[in-house]
Amino acid sequence: MGDSTEVLNAMKEHRKTSRRENMDQADGELTLFGEAAEAGGYSLRVMSQHHWNVYSDGKCVVQYWPSANKWQIVKTGKIQHGDRESFRTRLRAGRF
Repeated sequence: MGDSTEVLNAMKEHRKTSRRENMDQADGELTLFGEAAEAGGYSLRVMSQHHWNVYSDGKCVVQYWPSANKWQIVKTGKIQHGDRESFRTRLRAGRF
């Protein structure tokens, strides 16, 4: 194999490992996410292991993908990245 193939395969494996670790950590912190959502006036619904939604007044306001530490604000369509703590902080503050 060429060097570029080896590098690409290493990058793919790193991404898979990173996402797996993110999922494991997020699953362990699910109750913290729920508490932060309630403190901010939201409700958290786990749609699947890889996709969570945040609701306000019965409407989805944020979609969250814990494996990628990525969320999308539905109203604006903006996709943002950050760590779990920054997402929880925004939830707790009601800033969505």
